[in-house]
Amino acid sequence: MNRRRVSTPSLPYASATSGKRAIISIHKILEVFGVSDISVMETSDGVLAHFKWRERVVMVRPSAAGYAANWRRRHPHSRRMRTTEIDYERRALQKGRTAVYSMLHDWIKGQVTAIETGMLSFEGAFLGQIMLPTGETVLERVERNHMLNLPPPSRRTDPYIERRPWACDVAEARRVARRRWREAAKACSGDATAALRSGTHGAHNKTISRKRSSREPMNGGLIP
Repeated sequence: MNRRRVSTPSLPYASATSGKRAIISIHKILEVFGVSDISVMETSDGVLAHFKWRERVVMVRPSAAGYAANWRRRHPHSRRMRTTEIDYERRALQKGRTAVYSMLHDWIKGQVTAIETGMLSFEGAFLGQIMLPTGETVLERVERNHMLNLPPPSRRTDPYIERRPWACDVAEARRVARRRWREAAKACSGDATAALRSGTHGAHNKTISRKRSSREPMNGGLIP
């Protein structure tokens, strides 16, 4: 039996070769859009892009280490490779450092195109990366204050669920079913107990009446 080998999908930008050459294209895209104070530099973790547009300061930090970790998961190290694990990690990190420039270029180009075509506003496109006066981005503030930890929707809080009368919580439906079953079982047991009691008392009364009738003398107890 022939088994087909399932191929792992390739990681995007794994074959990117432009590297730092993409910085020139990034500068051109932002300058045409009207951005000032453009700065793209390499850091120990990846790349740091910083620019300003109408008093809005944006900072983007793509991670080369994160890309390298994802690449190693797609292509794990094995003993068949003619390299040590340390050299393999260095190779993965170098791929990440090369890929982040292309990733940053395409992301900025896509966001600027969405703004120019009216799909998004500048704040909508770069909301998470806009710098606040405190020195942190909007996304960092949201994550620090746990603003995205919303409670699960319910029938009382979710208007969409309210519009669906057939939709209900499974746990709530089970509780209602159990409660109705207990009520029905209680009613049935009550009727059965009442019937049993009435039947027992009737039989007992008949036995007493028979005993009394056997003890009574004939002719109403009168001596002839």
